[in-house]
Amino acid sequence: MTLSMLSWCCVLIASLLLYPTSVHSAGTPGTTSAESQALTGDEAAAAAARHYREAMALKAEAWHQQAEAANSSEAAARNAALASERSAYQAMIDQLQLALKNAPRYVEAATELGYALRQTGKFRKAIGAYNYALGINAEHFAAVEYRGQAYLAINNIDKAKQDYLTLFRYAPELADKLMSAMDHWLASQPADSTGAFSQWLRERKALAGPSTNRSGRW
Repeated sequence: MTLSMLSWCCVLIASLLLYPTSVHSAGTPGTTSAESQALTGDEAAAAAARHYREAMALKAEAWHQQAEAANSSEAAARNAALASERSAYQAMIDQLQLALKNAPRYVEAATELGYALRQTGKFRKAIGAYNYALGINAEHFAAVEYRGQAYLAINNIDKAKQDYLTLFRYAPELADKLMSAMDHWLASQPADSTGAFSQWLRERKALAGPSTNRSGRW
């Protein structure tokens, strides 16, 4: 078996572990597992694209509910919006898993699956999804940036720094976004536990120079 064949087998095994075959769309008409197996070629690609579009609509809805929660002054309304946000992200996960069943090498779907998993607190599964996406296309740097944020969420600073350095070399605008996330993470930590990382971040900012992209949703 050649090295390339062995690598592809590893990706296939990872996909089977990451995306169980019992998952189906929650509340949205879609393709069941049996139907997915029956689809081939153009039909499967069309089904994957349909599920991906639905997932992106759900992502927009989640963002809308997040904004509603942030702007609400009443606890009941805020809690309802947050519940709707969580529900939208879970439905987004379901749609993206269906997209990947129909198109296992759909790198954008794998990346967005990682995003939705991260937004629901499933950080290690999110990292698995990002790794899967990068196994399809090692230069899909959006997955690197998202993965760096997931590493921050589990306090794996060394891995987050590695992802930043990759982006700094190959995708500077995404490096700026990850640096913004690092700033947010640093602000949430006890000052006496982050001295070395704070110093590293100051040094990297000095090397990066002025940026116009260290704000916005992260």
